[in-house]
Amino acid sequence: MGDEGVTDGGAVRATWASVGPQAPDAADLTRFALAHSLRDVFLVVPWDGGDAGASRAAALLRGEGMAVAAVGTDPRWAVDPRPLMQWIRRVRLGDGEVAGPTPPTTARVPNGPGGGFSGVHLDVEPWRLPLWDRDRLRTTRGLVELVRHARRLVPDLPLSADLPHWLAAEPYWPDEEAVAQMGPELPTTTGGPRSAPAGPVPEGSPRERPTQVDPEGSPGWRPLSDEPGLPTLLSRGPHRVTGVRRSRRSVFESMVDHLDSVTIMVPRVRAHGQGGILDVSAKARAICQQHEVPYLIGLETRPTTDPRRPRASFHDQGAAALARESDRLREALGTDPLFLGVAVHDWQAWSALG
Repeated sequence: MGDEGVTDGGAVRATWASVGPQAPDAADLTRFALAHSLRDVFLVVPWDGGDAGASRAAALLRGEGMAVAAVGTDPRWAVDPRPLMQWIRRVRLGDGEVAGPTPPTTARVPNGPGGGFSGVHLDVEPWRLPLWDRDRLRTTRGLVELVRHARRLVPDLPLSADLPHWLAAEPYWPDEEAVAQMGPELPTTTGGPRSAPAGPVPEGSPRERPTQVDPEGSPGWRPLSDEPGLPTLLSRGPHRVTGVRRSRRSVFESMVDHLDSVTIMVPRVRAHGQGGILDVSAKARAICQQHEVPYLIGLETRPTTDPRRPRASFHDQGAAALARESDRLREALGTDPLFLGVAVHDWQAWSALG
C-alpha cells in the first residue's frame, strides 16, 4: 500500500477484484479504479489457470500507479496449508510454473519482482467449511498457522488479510505444539508475552505429529489431513481447556502479529450508532492500535445472507449511501494515523449500485 494519508483523496481507497481471461475485463476494471481514485486493488489470482486476465489487469493497474496485491482465497487452506504454499511461490516467482496434485493444473502469474504484485493478501474464510462448526479449535488454529506460513514465505513482501470484526472476540486456544513453536510470542492469561516452555513434545503424546521441513527451508511445517474425510472432533469450549496454557488472546490478535496491514470486514450500512460500523469494529481497531498495524474498514456491496450471522450490504442502499457512510468513517477515524481508508467488496457489485 502507498504512504498517502487517507485525507489526501476520497474515503474509499481499495476494492477487491476478480477478472476473467478476456482483455476487456481488465480494461474495465482499470477504468473503474481510475474513476473512483483507488490506490489499492486486491486482485484474485486463481488456481484454475485463468491467470491471463489477472496478469493483464495487474499490468494495467500498476501502469496507472496503483498498488496491486495478489489475493489468495480458499477456506480449505486453513485446514491444509500446502496449496497456499504453492500458490505463494507462483506469486513470488512471477512467470514460474507450479504443478501439483492439488489442483491438477499449472498456472502463471505476471512477471517481475514478487510476480509483479506489490504484496500478498489473504481472503481465507474457514467459517464457510462445515468443519468450522464441528471443530472450531482446529480451524482457528489452522487459520493462525496459515498466516505464519505465509509470513515465512513472503518475508520481503507486504502481507495483509481481510478479517471479520467478530474474530476480535473469537478466543484463540493454541495447542501444545503451537505453544512450543511460539517461543516469546506465547500469550499468557493476561494477554502479554512470556517465554514458551523448552523441549519437544514428549514421545508418545496423543498430540504428537510428524514434523517436516518446509520446502523453502523453514522447519516446523506440520502436514494436516486433506478434505474430505476429516475426522469429526467435538469442539471444546474454553471451560474445558486447561488453564496452564490458556490464551486470552483472540484469533484476530494472533493473526495481526504476522500481518503488515489488515482490512476489518464490517457488514453494516451505518457508520454511527449502536451496532454501526464504528461500534462493532471498535475491538478490532483497538487491537490494530495496540499492535500498530495499519487497517482499512471493509464494506460489503454484494447481496449476501447468513442466517447464523446476519450481514448488511450496501447492495440494498445504493452508491450514494456507500459514499455518505464512507465519508462519515473518514471524518470519525481520519485522525488515527493507522486508518488507511475504506475498502469495498467487490468492484463488480459496487459498479452495479444504483
